[in-house]
Amino acid sequence: MNFSIRVYGLYVNQNNEILLSHEQYKGKPLSKFVGGGLEFGESTIECLGREWQEELDTKIEVLKHIYTTDFAQMSSFEPHTQVMPVYYLVCPVGNFDLEQINAKIAQNKPENGVLNLFFKAIDTLNPDKDLTFETDQQAFEHLIRQTTIHH
Repeated sequence: MNFSIRVYGLYVNQNNEILLSHEQYKGKPLSKFVGGGLEFGESTIECLGREWQEELDTKIEVLKHIYTTDFAQMSSFEPHTQVMPVYYLVCPVGNFDLEQINAKIAQNKPENGVLNLFFKAIDTLNPDKDLTFETDQQAFEHLIRQTTIHH
């Protein structure tokens, strides 16, 4: 049995929209929050900063811990691996230009990984339909229950 710690940033803009990532991994389309796997020797917050820098070329400020999975979740892709996601509320530091970020992503044309990013209004997001993973669905529900968002 292996463990994979995953760390994700939930960014809600001034229009009360949440940032989602449309990705592809091993031929499967995914809609999820921005983040990725913890590397040996780094903290969860360092991991989150690195993932946002690598995927979006964006520095972030971590505002608040939102949720850590409290149930056993097996990996959708790696046999004999349990994933443990950690979710934080984040805010980009400096200018956040979604069109420019998506243009850079499109240039790379990844086979696996982020295909594009988009905002979805929080009040129209249906976790069961709009988020691929149960852990993301749970994190979104925790965000709604515990957070009043101000910018």
